[in-house]
Amino acid sequence: MSEWIKCSDRLPGTNQQMVLVCNEENDPEVAWFIQHKDGYYFCIGWDNKQTWEPEYWFPLPDMPKKDEH
Repeated sequence: MSEWIKCSDRLPGTNQQMVLVCNEENDPEVAWFIQHKDGYYFCIGWDNKQTWEPEYWFPLPDMPKKDEH
């Protein structure tokens, strides 16, 4: 596995990508990375209405492929 990435160093490269996010004092949360013309934000929660300003993010692994048996 790779290291946590500091948001000030690099942001996720894909709009609406799900990632893990955390602050130094908080537990990790799954969040959507959203880009728009005025910048970006991270949304957490099922309704995606709570924005969060994490210090670090971590890419989620690829989803498993369906078994074709």
